[in-house]
Amino acid sequence: MAELNTLLNNVSAAGEDLDKAAAAREALVAALDGDGSAPAQAAVTEALYRLGLNTLLHKKDINAAMELFKRAAEKKQADWSPLARTSHALTLAAKGKHQQAVFELRKVTGLPTPNVAAATAQVFLAQVLRDMGAKPGEIEKADKERITALETLVASLPRTGPDRAHWMFMLAVAHREGGSRSECKRLLQEIAAMGADAGEPTRGLAAGMLKGM
Repeated sequence: MAELNTLLNNVSAAGEDLDKAAAAREALVAALDGDGSAPAQAAVTEALYRLGLNTLLHKKDINAAMELFKRAAEKKQADWSPLARTSHALTLAAKGKHQQAVFELRKVTGLPTPNVAAATAQVFLAQVLRDMGAKPGEIEKADKERITALETLVASLPRTGPDRAHWMFMLAVAHREGGSRSECKRLLQEIAAMGADAGEPTRGLAAGMLKGM
């Protein structure tokens, strides 16, 4: 445990220096990947996931990022593996491997709700199905499941605040694309009524969409 704390402290000490943070996370993975304890596996899985994000967004290396996301997903760690699997699916979709992406996303959408990871995967599943030109019935089914997942998540959140506003906006978008226009408008109006509590950029996005309705 002392070694884990030291390695985590090294990551924290790197601050916003992406290269130092990546080096610290690589050292953590190298030291603890074989440690089967739950705290170590959680730290390793998070490190692999964040290394994947850094590799994709900072280094622009999609192939290396895919492998890191895949490794993190295969850990089957409750907190970080679903996020990594979703990211892996999105890299597959970006490379035109839509069927594989759908397969991976459906592993995450099946998680118990309310669950942020499951709802996020459901949002991306609907988009990937549209991008690949799936059958209308398949897209319609995914849209209904997306709305249900988002409704369940929103119902579990506090009555106000940026998190609720964000997921309400995602639900409004889901209704605009595959649900009820009136429900979309109602959700946008509710976000607007939150005022500053909705936070930015959600409040601005909701206001802009509302103007176009």
